[in-house]
Amino acid sequence: MGYIYAAMYRAKETIKKELVKKDDYAVYWDIIDHRWEQHRNLPLHAAGFYLNPKNFYGTEGDMHNDILSGMFDCIERLVPDTKVQEKIIKEISSY
Repeated sequence: MGYIYAAMYRAKETIKKELVKKDDYAVYWDIIDHRWEQHRNLPLHAAGFYLNPKNFYGTEGDMHNDILSGMFDCIERLVPDTKVQEKIIKEISSY
């Protein structure tokens, strides 16, 4: 699912690059977001995208907040101890 997440991200960025004006590409982004809404918000998929070096280092610009947020949500769900969560989040910045 991380690969599909990456493909959707690249598709949106390509549309943005080609259409430049937000009014032009926002229509297409809304369609993609509406269709992808059921799957995109799963934290595990965002974490898979974030932790895959091909996607992480192949992405131009900043990581979207929803990807980082999904990554942190995944950590919170998988690691119940808050002290361990804090250590993981500190280490992510060096990734």
